[in-house]
Amino acid sequence: AAGHRRDRFLEVEQVLVEAALRLPFRKFCTVVAHFELMTEQDLDDADDKERAKRSAELRKSRRERGGGTFEAKLDAEGFATFARRLQEIEQELFEADWAEAEERLGKGNVTIDDLYRTPTQRRADALVEMSQRAGAVPADAKKPRPSVVVHISHEAFEAEIKRRVGAEFAYPANFTAELSDGTPISPGRALALAVEGEVRRLVFDGPDVRTRFGRSKRFADGALREMIMARDRHCQGPGCDVPAWRCDVDHIIDWQHDGETNGDDLELKCRWHNGNKSQFHIFTDPVTGRVSWRRRRPARAA
Repeated sequence: AAGHRRDRFLEVEQVLVEAALRLPFRKFCTVVAHFELMTEQDLDDADDKERAKRSAELRKSRRERGGGTFEAKLDAEGFATFARRLQEIEQELFEADWAEAEERLGKGNVTIDDLYRTPTQRRADALVEMSQRAGAVPADAKKPRPSVVVHISHEAFEAEIKRRVGAEFAYPANFTAELSDGTPISPGRALALAVEGEVRRLVFDGPDVRTRFGRSKRFADGALREMIMARDRHCQGPGCDVPAWRCDVDHIIDWQHDGETNGDDLELKCRWHNGNKSQFHIFTDPVTGRVSWRRRRPARAA
């Protein structure tokens, strides 16, 4: 709130305080990061700061009796790519641990405490597994190109292009962008990613993606699934932030109750919320369009 941000902070202080009271800590940090990006004195200087962050570094140190520790600093895109692959392998190891515990103790009798690895141990083993898989790939193999999803409004993207070429433009209300994991980036970085890569746009209810299949098909796949993932980003269960790639695309009105495979009747749910949704009343607010969950009362004994 000091220096050049003081006046802008006074304008939005109430909004920031309300966000601090309402949002989980991680999401509030995202709001603050957006505020910092939007109040930079010099946008080119902001882009320079982001480029400076790209000087990623990793430190390693060997511990006594073998073993060692790593400390790494990655840029936003690098971290998003690395974290996604690590989480995928970590999830594989979790499912293997759970299956082993069920075989040992019986289905329905397993809790997290019964797994023989802790989350941090599984994460360390996942990192080793990632390196082993990388070592098994032939040196001349073609590397898969990372897919980086950027959320930016058309107004912000257009304003950044005009700013870059020196054309007249007006700042939109929200002049920032986000990666799919919620990491804020500047419109300048979003434009650079668009220039460096191949752009594929998803236009909701436009010619790019067919979003309404009615009862002609049950499962959302292909471009429709990608659209739902880009829109929801994470599980839509209350307070749940399981990332999109680990979620199912589920009907809000169940298929067996005449639900349709349309974009507005689909949402992301993690395996737990998908499997336990019968315990909740799920309804859509007619004013805000927001989907809410309310736990059902247990049935009274006769």
